[in-house]
Amino acid sequence: MYYAGIHNKAENTFRYNNHLVELLSVDEPQKIRGRKRNIAFLNEANELTQEDYRQINMRCTDKMILDFNPSEVTHWIYDEVIPRHDAETWITTYKDNLFLSDDLVYEIERMKDRDPDYWRVYGMGQKAFYSNRQIFLNWNFIEKSEFPEFDNPVIGIDFGFSVDPTAICLLQKFNEKIYIQELCYKTGMTNQDIADFLKARGHDDTLCYYDSAEPKSGEELRRQGIICKPAIKGAGSINAGISLLKEYDIFVDKDSKNIFKEFQSYYWQQLKDGTIINKPQDKNNHMMDSIRYSVYSHYSKRSDFFVI
Repeated sequence: MYYAGIHNKAENTFRYNNHLVELLSVDEPQKIRGRKRNIAFLNEANELTQEDYRQINMRCTDKMILDFNPSEVTHWIYDEVIPRHDAETWITTYKDNLFLSDDLVYEIERMKDRDPDYWRVYGMGQKAFYSNRQIFLNWNFIEKSEFPEFDNPVIGIDFGFSVDPTAICLLQKFNEKIYIQELCYKTGMTNQDIADFLKARGHDDTLCYYDSAEPKSGEELRRQGIICKPAIKGAGSINAGISLLKEYDIFVDKDSKNIFKEFQSYYWQQLKDGTIINKPQDKNNHMMDSIRYSVYSHYSKRSDFFVI
């Protein structure tokens, strides 16, 4: 008789004969610091922190298997895992997946000419690198403990909901340096949720700048007691904001993982003939937009020339 095993949906476990498979996320630290296990499989391991990996590794008796797309230029996996003498690395690509549809294969292979940087990672399985198209270089990702104490910070908000996340950052300028911390990167947040989140974090009296294309959302935040203004926008304001950010040394909290991901993939657009143009791609830029809104609106010397 065929035995399909026992799937306990309440506990997210699967038992087959004497084997137990436990399925869990790492959104809560206590889940990681649980029972020992023989084998640990970390799916999309580049989404985990180095501390997540270390805690799981200490509780694993036989082996660990990590899978990930090498889409980051720098990552703890490259530094801590791959160089180990007891680690083996396999590179697989879409060609190793026999179950991909012809349409999906076609879309992946289109990237070879349209987006060589994307193709390098998702077509060839090779590590990403800093491209000539990358807008920002040499941002510093440091421990939060190395930050100066914020006494007059500002907040940037890029609204999202179902597909795009709401991205919220906290930052302050000290001399010619800007220190940035990611506060929120989440889908499904209403304006009430945003207001409640900011109040819970003690930022109900912190000046916020939001996308001026959403005046209704801004007004709803104000009615909830949040101090906020529409971001300064106008002809050329995107590039002006980027240029202003490049005038400063940028320091980002190392735990701001979504800022880190966007920083590495924030590119200028490239034409079909390979020409790079001075216009950023409109994707993977939610945290970047929230940072730009707050920096340009609060610290630009041109702010008086724009209508808010």
